[in-house]
Amino acid sequence: MHKTLGLKERDKNFIKKWSVIRKKGKLRYVLTRGLSYGIFLFFVWFVVTFVSINTSEFEQAIYSHEFMLKKSIAMFIVYLIAGIIFGMGSWKAKEEKFNYLT
Repeated sequence: MHKTLGLKERDKNFIKKWSVIRKKGKLRYVLTRGLSYGIFLFFVWFVVTFVSINTSEFEQAIYSHEFMLKKSIAMFIVYLIAGIIFGMGSWKAKEEKFNYLT
């Protein structure tokens, strides 16, 4: 499977874990990681925006509930796409590391 000579314990653990993950498939990995990243990024954006609007009278006058709903939906989609792109990048990086170590 892999050479044990010269591998650190951390690398051996990575190989074991990544072998299990890659058996489940790239699509599953990218979607689960991507959706997690995307939802996390959206949540951070939403909290920051919500606090910003509630602390500024100027922004309260500009932003309506309808506008914020539309913007939130758009940003949710954007962050999900960004999360999936991050997930694909993460898969690629871990595959390269796995191939290097094995």
